[in-house]
Amino acid sequence: PQSTLFPYTTLFRSMIYLIYGTQPVKIKNRIKKVIKEFFGNEEVDQNSIYDLDLDTDTIFNVLDEINQFSLTSPKKIINVKNAKIFESQLKNKFSKKEIDEIINCLSNIDVDTCVIFSLNASKVSTTNEIYKIINKDGKIFQFKEITKEEWPSVAKDYFSKRGITLDDETIEELVNRTNLDVSFFINEAEKLILYKGNQISLQDIKDLVPNSLETDSFKVLNALLEGNKSQALKVYNDLRIKNIEVITLIY
Repeated sequence: PQSTLFPYTTLFRSMIYLIYGTQPVKIKNRIKKVIKEFFGNEEVDQNSIYDLDLDTDTIFNVLDEINQFSLTSPKKIINVKNAKIFESQLKNKFSKKEIDEIINCLSNIDVDTCVIFSLNASKVSTTNEIYKIINKDGKIFQFKEITKEEWPSVAKDYFSKRGITLDDETIEELVNRTNLDVSFFINEAEKLILYKGNQISLQDIKDLVPNSLETDSFKVLNALLEGNKSQALKVYNDLRIKNIEVITLIY
């Protein structure tokens, strides 16, 4: 997975982050890492983490939370999800007075307060006023989509970091079966590690990792075209075991 970290000063004024991209798992993991790093050697205090969602809350709810004094801990994290406010310039949505209020608040965040904006989107507006503040004084992480060509090396690296070496054929089979889906890949990879440890073979992939629905659907079709009803029924029953609804085969 590729991430872009824009330069920042070591002693930056605002503990403020923007984390965005098309990999929800990576975004979620980065948020967890930021929270852990913010608390340092201290135990993470869940009561000091305030979750907001810009699908239901407003940016002014966020500002109010920033200005609130925490009664439970000197440190406070404001985790703002679905920050679609970064998709365009603020002037498209707010008056100049409101923009000044937003900029003033976010430019003067207390050192014991951390604000994390996150968004599932391939791009954001680099001319957005809040983006400029974070780009100057905070941190921006972007997690791009993994291309089909990158997947084998990404998968191999995932296992390598866990002390497991897989040959190219085994990696290719696993990537094909997980259909380039990050969440599915991680789930299946962890399942393999749990059951087989560091001795994962090609046959283990075939035995333990289900084919993608698309692959199985074409197996059903090919078997029917060849007049092999028993094979078609076998694949069909495998799909039912996976709780795949029959209607999904109609296409």
